[in-house]
Amino acid sequence: MSVMKTKAPADLQITAEQILLEAYESKDPSLKLTEHKINDLEELQQMQLKKRTEYENALRMNRLNIGQWLRYATFEIEQRDYRRARSVFERCLEVDPTNVTVWIRYSQTELKGKNINHARNVLERATTVLPRVDKLWYLYVNLEETLGNVVGTREIFLRWINWRPSTNVWKHFIYFESRYGELENCRKIFEKFVVAYPKTETWLYWTSFEKQHGDVVDIRNVYTLAIDSVMSLGKDFLDETLFVSWCDWETQQKEFARVRALYKFGMDHLTGERRDRLFEQYTIFEKQYGDREGIEETIMQKRKMKYEQLLSEDPYDYDNWWLYIELLEGYNDTNELLEQTYSKALETVPRSQSKPDWEKYVYLWLKYLFVTEIESVDISSAREGYKKLISLIPHKKFTFAKAWTNYAYFEVRQDDLPQARKILGQSLGLCPKRKLFKSYIAMELKLKEFDRVRKLYEKFIETWPTDVSLWIEYAEFENQMDDDERCKAIYEIVTNGAEILPDEERKEAFNKFIEYLMSTYQYSEARNAYSKFLLLFKHDTVIWIKKAVFELTIPSEEQLNEYLLRANQNEDLEFEFEVTEESKQRTRKEIEKALAFAKATNNKSMRVMLFQAFKEFESVYGTKDSQETINERFPTVVRRREGDEEVVDYVFPDDQFDSKQVEDVEDSKPKSAMQKFLENAKKWKEKQT
Repeated sequence: MSVMKTKAPADLQITAEQILLEAYESKDPSLKLTEHKINDLEELQQMQLKKRTEYENALRMNRLNIGQWLRYATFEIEQRDYRRARSVFERCLEVDPTNVTVWIRYSQTELKGKNINHARNVLERATTVLPRVDKLWYLYVNLEETLGNVVGTREIFLRWINWRPSTNVWKHFIYFESRYGELENCRKIFEKFVVAYPKTETWLYWTSFEKQHGDVVDIRNVYTLAIDSVMSLGKDFLDETLFVSWCDWETQQKEFARVRALYKFGMDHLTGERRDRLFEQYTIFEKQYGDREGIEETIMQKRKMKYEQLLSEDPYDYDNWWLYIELLEGYNDTNELLEQTYSKALETVPRSQSKPDWEKYVYLWLKYLFVTEIESVDISSAREGYKKLISLIPHKKFTFAKAWTNYAYFEVRQDDLPQARKILGQSLGLCPKRKLFKSYIAMELKLKEFDRVRKLYEKFIETWPTDVSLWIEYAEFENQMDDDERCKAIYEIVTNGAEILPDEERKEAFNKFIEYLMSTYQYSEARNAYSKFLLLFKHDTVIWIKKAVFELTIPSEEQLNEYLLRANQNEDLEFEFEVTEESKQRTRKEIEKALAFAKATNNKSMRVMLFQAFKEFESVYGTKDSQETINERFPTVVRRREGDEEVVDYVFPDDQFDSKQVEDVEDSKPKSAMQKFLENAKKWKEKQT
């Protein structure tokens, strides 16, 4: 017998707390920002003027930047200048009066400054402008209740519920009245509440209130009113939860006879699943307070008889077949009956040629085949079942891709891959569907059979040649295979030779092609693709602008080589480079080409858009001189009236400059003898006069 020896604990024990404390004490000190101290009033005023100027300039450039307005207001609050802060908020609200954040910050600012009346005015305006925003109402209500203005709070709530807000608002109003003991007011609110939201949840909330604050008569009256009101709306609005709640409460009152009467009344007026759920609750009640013998068997037999009756009336109701089978699956010792039920259900082949009717029937078959294969492990029966299902479906009118794919994957699970391919090939021959093609392609991809995938894509495109998404999927597949030549060939086919494609789909194909070329750093070919793109869509301003912007995204050879060298060492490195002056000049050249084309075609709207894009480009990448130049060339808006309509036109300085040059050329030409004679005659007449 061996004896285990243990080492004695060390005299000095180190705890986790000591380790964390040492780590905290030895950490590096945090960096501190440089502090700028203001020594006198003049420096403070200079700082304030500088900051205000910065904010005003920023807002002058972009008035819609709400964050800038809020920062401006926060700065004025920090300077204790509430008058200016209030002015900033008001100006911001003139820009966007529907911004909830601005209203909230405005009211909170007034509250922090203890300007209660100002805060009330702000919230009053906010709830008037945005009555559907609950947060503003909540702030208003909270303010008045905090100030002890119960009457004012009640008035605000009453105004609020006139807008039919969410149920939480009604509940908060009721809770507010109950806090101050105004139970009659609560009941009046409930009367309006159930009219606005005549749902079971609303009535149950009222009954829970009466259970806390009312008596037996009040509770029973509310339940009675609830049942009568909901039934008056129709049986579709009647819910079993209302009966269950009432019966549970009556059970607590030991009114068992009343409970049974309520359950029977509910089952007489409810239908479908609601009746079934109420019957389940009735069964639970009888288990607790009635005779327990045979209850489970009675329930099962009752539901079974109900489904059998429904199916005898309409054997083509596959929803009932499905529910009946699920009922049998939930009980033991029903395997033989379940098999018979499946046989009867599958023998009822749909009489109509409507696909929705067949869909339920096919899914019932698929459920049976799954059970046969997985649970019963009867492979031969499952295979025969799949063959019979395929033979029953009228493939000339419609088919079900799920049936074919399940059949094929069944054969894959049996290690019979040729048979699976034969099944999918047969499906494509009988009824080619997109889902079938995609399922077949997905299967071959999992099997790494890429040559088969290519053949399937070719067949896919032959079937639907006008679907550009198929061409793009095929090209992306080749891209994943790192086959650049195939990928480019597919894109070139769809962009060059597919005249049958609509314009929008051809544009999508061109955009994908260019994205691919740029992702593989083939910038010269991408430029050629853009040129072809423009030949087809010369009047599309967006394409001109994209081509100009594209020139900015092209790096120089040195930048590209440097990135590729660094990318070999770090695969996660992002490609970032500085835009060169050469790229900027290329972009300007492209925009000038577009402007020349728009001018030649007299497309003024296109010229305006191009000038706007040119101006934005120069504002980012241009110099002061280039920005001034584009501003001088920017068109001006001219409005004139033609009859009763006002026509908006644009005047381009470039056109005026060209016409002036033409006039100068005309003036410089030598005058003919007839022109000189007419001028002398005009001067003689003026002299005689």
